[in-house]
Amino acid sequence: MNDPQPQTPRGQALRAALTASRWARVVEEALARAAVYDAVLSHQQRTNETLRASVAAAAPGLPWPTFVRWSRRCRAVDGETWERLLDERLPPHRDIDAQVARTACTVRRVDRTINCEATRVHLIAEFGEAGAVSDTWLRRVWREAELKHVRPAHRGGGHRRASSSVKEEVEHLAGGAGLALLAAAEAELGCFRALADSALAAGRQHSDEQAPVADVIDDRAGRDDEGKFTAAYNARRRGSTPPGEADDRWQSDADKAASRPLATLQTLHRAAGPLAARMLAMGVSPMVLNSRGFDGLAGPTGAWLGALGSTAYMPATLDKTLAELGLLDVEEAMWRQHAQTWHELCQPWSGPETSWLRTAVYIDGTADPYWTRSFAKSGKVSRVGRVMPCVTRIAVNSGAGVPLLVETHVGAVSLKKRLVPMLAQLDAAIGPQARVGRLTVVDSEAGTVGTMWVLHTQAEAIFITVIKGRVLAGATIHSEGPWQRYRERDELREVDFTLRGKGAPPEGLRFRGVEMRRGDSSHPHTTLFATNAHEDDLPAVGVANAYLARWPLQEQCFRNARKAGALKWTHGYGGGDVRHVALVDKRAQAEHRVELAKQRHDRSTATREELAQGLAMVPAKTRKRAMALADAQVSATKKQIAARQGKRDHLKTLPEQIYVRDTGRDAIMTCLKMTVMALTEFVLREYFDGLTMEWRTFIDQFVSMPVTVRSSARRCLFQIHTNARNPQLMAKVAVAVAEINRRELRRGKQRLVFELLPSGGRGP
Repeated sequence: MNDPQPQTPRGQALRAALTASRWARVVEEALARAAVYDAVLSHQQRTNETLRASVAAAAPGLPWPTFVRWSRRCRAVDGETWERLLDERLPPHRDIDAQVARTACTVRRVDRTINCEATRVHLIAEFGEAGAVSDTWLRRVWREAELKHVRPAHRGGGHRRASSSVKEEVEHLAGGAGLALLAAAEAELGCFRALADSALAAGRQHSDEQAPVADVIDDRAGRDDEGKFTAAYNARRRGSTPPGEADDRWQSDADKAASRPLATLQTLHRAAGPLAARMLAMGVSPMVLNSRGFDGLAGPTGAWLGALGSTAYMPATLDKTLAELGLLDVEEAMWRQHAQTWHELCQPWSGPETSWLRTAVYIDGTADPYWTRSFAKSGKVSRVGRVMPCVTRIAVNSGAGVPLLVETHVGAVSLKKRLVPMLAQLDAAIGPQARVGRLTVVDSEAGTVGTMWVLHTQAEAIFITVIKGRVLAGATIHSEGPWQRYRERDELREVDFTLRGKGAPPEGLRFRGVEMRRGDSSHPHTTLFATNAHEDDLPAVGVANAYLARWPLQEQCFRNARKAGALKWTHGYGGGDVRHVALVDKRAQAEHRVELAKQRHDRSTATREELAQGLAMVPAKTRKRAMALADAQVSATKKQIAARQGKRDHLKTLPEQIYVRDTGRDAIMTCLKMTVMALTEFVLREYFDGLTMEWRTFIDQFVSMPVTVRSSARRCLFQIHTNARNPQLMAKVAVAVAEINRRELRRGKQRLVFELLPSGGRGP
């Protein structure tokens, strides 16, 4: 079999599409693969070992995912083993006008020192887009014409490369100047590169731990010439699924990952740099879009992503990357890396006058609605004033107002139950040494006896919260100190108080408190802050300041993230149904309540009849009054029966399955969006010299500004076009440009340089 010939139509078509030399190389590689594949199977038959062990013994250098791919190919196609393992990739085919090839050869004959870039400039000037050929094509044309490149000589002997002035690529963008500022911050900090490294490490670990997957559906066989899925493929995938119902492709990413070999995902085989560029584009997409998802990037504003210094990715590319990251289950690893990165970066943002901010963290939750036809897990959404399907995010913010950790849940989630686990996750991300002296500020939802007891004893955390409602009503206040002035109109005083109730020891819990009131108010109201911090470490003013900073440092962050980071739009569509366990108990309880109402009605009816007989001899006025009371009782019990029967009938109409949406992709996108928002805060604080501005205002003012990007091998010049309508803002941009250039930032081998151009100018 020195020159084997293909026997299947697939192999014969491949043979006809390749040159003789290329076909010989492909056959040689296929024969080598077949020899290794047969050796592994032979070893497995002799020793009766597992396939993985046989691969390790018979082919030690062969990766297990590669052997799995070979096995799948051998099961899916016909022919001999070597023909099944042929490399079916074809070189890109492009019809190039012969005149373009002749002109390229003529240019090379005139100047043997010219390179591909300079030649392409001449070809584009002559033929337009038809002249935009690749370097590989030009070198092949010159090689076939025997036009070898000659290095230009220079004074002093030897050779040097041609001038790089012709290598500059110029791109004029109608917007995206703000994205260029974020690209400079990313080049300085490398946040997305760190996220990409952590995602790849976690994804490869999950891929290595995955068991072998059999019966994998080959998606390539179901695509047409344009790469779109055919109707036959969709019909085969849906199988017996009735029309109008979701098939297995709508399952959660965890379910889909169990039946798909993770090692075949392209994201795992991508370097950290390109993956970081895609993550950055995904994170900034809300800045250039006004719609959910990435579909809007196919429009004109999608070209603004070129200001980030990478490809202006199309929506399908980002959708596929997000889907593969969801299958790899990397959101936890990404959030750990995010917390570690920004915990260190935002420390200098707390000035000496607010030193407590360096160790403070704020924990709270917020709910955002989503609409679905399914009976889904729901919660109270304050923004829309209704109970409906929602996604709840619990965030841990640093004292500088930067989100460090965010958990995404479906439906309502209790902050009291997630508080201690979130603190443990934060310790795992930034190190337990960061817990020493940390101040935890939580909303009044966590101001219960049990939660404060757990924080004080088990978590050993210094906390501040507010006591309200029934907890405040059961508090015993003693050791009241004198009132002192606070801000312009308020007053503070130190107190001690004791709480009793569920979760507390019999003698109760004694804590330090700080009361705040507004003395000149017409409706006096006192707020009680509870803390276990000692007065020497955190005085009363510090306690009040720390809690009242929740609005600018956390609640405002939620607001900004919805407006600028599009957190109101969730990502992902997968999910599944789970049994509504509580519904069974609710139905039984409703039935029991109906029976109780019927018994009360029977008793009231019997009482009325007894009264009617027993009051026959009493005066008419007294009998009428007594009968009216009895009739009212009968009517009330009858209405109660109707109301409880309606509640019971309503519960019977509810489905026993409840839809639970998959939040994996949304957690990944939330991490990317929060990283972009943190980069925005970095730009405002570091480049704009502490400019106070909401993130939405940053987008409106800077992202839509035109920018010209001039990129060469050693330099990337961002020329920002000024806005003549706002000279005060342009003065601040000039400060930012000067600061960025002073830092001499580099991205790989390129130095990043910024420049302001007059309105309407395009530079040299």
